Amino acid sequence: MTRLDAATEPLIVISAPAGAGKTTLLAEWSESARARGECAWLTLDVQDNAPDRLFGGIAQALRKVRPETPMPADHGGSAGWTLGTWAEDVLSTLVTRDAGQSSVTLVLDGLEAITDTDPRRALSDFLTRLPQGFRLVLSTRHVPGAPVPVLRCCGAVLELDQQDLKFTCREAAGLLVDGLGLDLSEAQIDELYQDTEGWVAGLCITGRALAQGDVKAVSADGNYTYVVSTQQDRPTNATTANGVTWIDWGPTHVNSVLLFRNMLPAQDFPNAIRNVAKGQDPAKVMGAYYPTST
Repeated sequence: MTRLDAATEPLIVISAPAGAGKTTLLAEWSESARARGECAWLTLDVQDNAPDRLFGGIAQALRKVRPETPMPADHGGSAGWTLGTWAEDVLSTLVTRDAGQSSVTLVLDGLEAITDTDPRRALSDFLTRLPQGFRLVLSTRHVPGAPVPVLRCCGAVLELDQQDLKFTCREAAGLLVDGLGLDLSEAQIDELYQDTEGWVAGLCITGRALAQGDVKAVSADGNYTYVVSTQQDRPTNATTANGVTWIDWGPTHVNSVLLFRNMLPAQDFPNAIRNVAKGQDPAKVMGAYYPTST
């Protein structure tokens, strides 16, 4: 947050994996006075690869802070939005802002969703023509390509990555103890921090499991067994004493997805899932560590 507050560059790029805290960080920053000026926000998805939808979405977001921003209806409907009209109309409107107007920040969250050539070219053109008093913030799971390297050489971009977003041990302690109400010793907090390497989502997942009281249960034969169910369907033997970790499935009236992730194995651990080559049978590589379900 400190680096965002102090940034003067017209372009900010935050690239990190899912769960690193990109959106949470920007949401908190954009709503504070520290963002300096008015802030527009657009969350991108794969449907935004259609140029008219992308341009229209950006224009709609900007119009909330700059009502004079042109909209598709001003150009004969959505079909009127092309790369040319985007550059000519939207960019020119931003460039010709009044001297008394405050600066504008546009946050594009989820840039990795934009994969088609036309919208990527339009955004690249936008990056090289950012008007005075306008700041663009890109949040993405991958480091963007051109023209970011050129802007980097010009000192026109601030870049934050996973290392910048990861929690310090002190911040992790605040999340686990103050945020989740866990009674942990400094040694336990340090162990969790080392296990997750400060990864925010990892800390949250582990912390919630700890809050439930059943975590890292190991059976007598050294196996980890997890049971995921609703509270009413929880088996009576799904307890730590029986070597079973129980995880609450949560509400059943909403669609849910269960993700099982092999996190941060030791570099010399040959059975890690990351050692499974494309097309290879994971059970053969992971051996006894290959997860099974019943």
